[in-house]
Amino acid sequence: MPEPMEATDRMESLAKELNIKICFQVVATLEHVTYALVEADSVGALSRFFGDVPFPQMSRIVPVEDFQDVMKRMKKRLEQEK
Repeated sequence: MPEPMEATDRMESLAKELNIKICFQVVATLEHVTYALVEADSVGALSRFFGDVPFPQMSRIVPVEDFQDVMKRMKKRLEQEK
């Protein structure tokens, strides 16, 4: 089996080892781009996880927050400013 295929077969076990939860992962095949929503404890774990697949890649990791948590924080800040 080609090395990239073996690496993708290991993704689930590697995610578990690194305490990464894969919420979803999709591919835009014609663009050669993968999008993933994951939960992880560190950027280092993400780098190891995505870096394990042996093809040329560029990664962009964007931290996100739960929408409702952000709204609660904004409401609290606005109330404090009154």
